[in-house]
Amino acid sequence: HRSDENCACRKPRTGLLEQAMAGREVERKNSFMIGDSEKDIAAGQSMGLRTMLVFSGKTKPGQEKSFSVQPDFIVKDLAEAAELIQSQGSGARR
Repeated sequence: HRSDENCACRKPRTGLLEQAMAGREVERKNSFMIGDSEKDIAAGQSMGLRTMLVFSGKTKPGQEKSFSVQPDFIVKDLAEAAELIQSQGSGARR
């Protein structure tokens, strides 16, 4: 949907995340929302997920300092995100 439609599925709202989790047992405190924008981080936090900002998209290093919400982890790319998840969170940069 377009941003002017005010739809619940547009981040930072949580509609899409709620749909993805519907009917599944999701351990939110041990699950990750990985994204490249402040809206992604806000949506993940609203759902009680651990959040990870990836610098391979919209946001460039340093821009996150102006976010109204801060990610739990910051990584340079999806490969580093996967490594961090596999290692259960060790080695992450805050």
